[in-house]
Amino acid sequence: MIGAGDEAATRVEYRQTAADINPYIAMATCLAAGLYGISRDASPPPPASGDASTSGEVHRPLPRTLTEATKLLAASTAAREILGAPFVDHYVRSRDWEVRQYERAVTDWSFAATSK
Repeated sequence: MIGAGDEAATRVEYRQTAADINPYIAMATCLAAGLYGISRDASPPPPASGDASTSGEVHRPLPRTLTEATKLLAASTAAREILGAPFVDHYVRSRDWEVRQYERAVTDWSFAATSK
């Protein structure tokens, strides 16, 4: 929330998380997650200030890799309710494929480091 405390200036700001994200999936998921929380009368966590990554007791850290994020998505009952199990299963399989492709690739750096 931006401008909290001043009703006339309060607004929600959404920023895309990555340049390579599908903007349609990102926006749809954000809106659906908001509606999911509203329909369950969920309370938001306390606001983070400063470096949110150091406040692990209040805010769970974000996954550090695509593999970690994919495992969390696959296990999420909320994501399955919000997006539907067929979409989640397909998306998880496509991210698993992406990780396998990445792990199979030999980068210039890897080649140079191992060919000396």
